[in-house]
Amino acid sequence: MQSFPLMGVSREKLAPGLRVLFHRDHAVYYLPQIDEIVIVRVLHGARDVASLAERGEFVF
Repeated sequence: MQSFPLMGVSREKLAPGLRVLFHRDHAVYYLPQIDEIVIVRVLHGARDVASLAERGEFVF
C-alpha cells in the first residue's frame, strides 16, 4: 500500500479521499497522504458500510 497508495478503490461517496483495499474477509479503509497512509477503519466484509456512513462513522 505504501508504494502504490492509490491502488485501493475510491470510496469518495463515503468520505473525501477515502479508499479501500480488501484482504480476505476484511476491508481496510484508508486515506492516502503525501508522506503517510492513514488507516481509518478495518471492517469485516459482512458489515453494512452504507449504514455506517449514514451514521457518520467515516467522518474525520
